[in-house]
Amino acid sequence: MILLIDTGNTQTKFKLYSKDEFYMVKTSEVKSLVFKSYIKDEVDGAIISSVVKGVSDILKAKIKEEFGIDALVINTHFKTNVNYPESMINELGTDMFASLEGATSLSNTFLSIDCGTATTFNLIIDNNYIGTTIAPGVYTAHNALFEKASLIDAIPLDGCYDLLNQDTDRCVRAGTILGFSYLIDGFITDIKNKYRLDNLDVYITGGASKYIYRHLKNKTTRVVDLIFKGLIRLYDLNK
Repeated sequence: MILLIDTGNTQTKFKLYSKDEFYMVKTSEVKSLVFKSYIKDEVDGAIISSVVKGVSDILKAKIKEEFGIDALVINTHFKTNVNYPESMINELGTDMFASLEGATSLSNTFLSIDCGTATTFNLIIDNNYIGTTIAPGVYTAHNALFEKASLIDAIPLDGCYDLLNQDTDRCVRAGTILGFSYLIDGFITDIKNKYRLDNLDVYITGGASKYIYRHLKNKTTRVVDLIFKGLIRLYDLNK
């Protein structure tokens, strides 16, 4: 079994390849993580993607101690199915690197949208990397509102709302969810027009995508495990 690990700024997710369930812990608590508390199967390979400095070393040491194997730690010089310009390769985060690799299992020309700490738009044409746009993340912007507006308490995104509302909770919820939906739709439409890609495959992933994708007017496929799809492909290419 191959252990796949995705460490983000807030959460670390991990799963065994070929199993549906995944596990999640706070990245700030990785030092106390015991993999065998979650995983009872034999593990004979592992790969780590991390955007947090130092966490890869902690995870690699834990995997060595618990399973007796050396985990692969992604860097942007790994073999990949996407062709990147040399000038760009060190600019990519390993999470983006893995997600784009995952999308290549679905298409060779696509727009990948990741709704994480940032909202990223990545265009690939015939397996060639074209470029990226980075906007604030849904949760990042949502939480910043409460930090700056002293009269607005923290409001969860789960709940009812309409286009226009008459109570603060619904007003803020609509502004965040619909606002980001319009932003994402706008980018999709303009990218299709600029590159003349009327039938472009569009994939959306990341924790906040569950609030956004149902409002998008452009045809979009939500792929919740895109980064895990990429991790196993990168493992196979680089083991």
